[in-house]
Amino acid sequence: MHPVFRRYAPLWALAACVLLALLWGALAPLRYPSHERLFEIPSHALDPAVQPGARRAALPRVMQLTLGVQDVLLLRNRDRVAHVFGPLHLRPGQEFRLPFGQLGDYVYACPAVAGGELLVRVVRLPDPGWERLRWRIAALGQSLRHLPLVAPRG
Repeated sequence: MHPVFRRYAPLWALAACVLLALLWGALAPLRYPSHERLFEIPSHALDPAVQPGARRAALPRVMQLTLGVQDVLLLRNRDRVAHVFGPLHLRPGQEFRLPFGQLGDYVYACPAVAGGELLVRVVRLPDPGWERLRWRIAALGQSLRHLPLVAPRG
């Protein structure tokens, strides 16, 4: 073995692992345990005692669904009051599954979201390669951006 390869073996191993991860992200099929994407209205979403920015910051203004992967929007009302979502009236504790079969942007009135409207963007399944890798990275970013904040207990 060449001395350069021996000297930098950990770096070469790290580079190989990164390359394999990128190849997997670009070529592996997209599978999820469910076709549903959750949109949950938390308790006290419209409570006037809670600061408006704090109560609405948890709800995204744009939900992206992918046909064939996650193409059903699961609406769940955890609040103690009823909420309006477009033409739907969700009672406390009620769930509703809204399937999408067409590409496009759909706007729904939702007073619990900042601005009062939720945009549901339905995109096509990405092809293998760079497009799928970009889709996976964007999905990871969106998941990290909308992680629930949990205060420490103690």
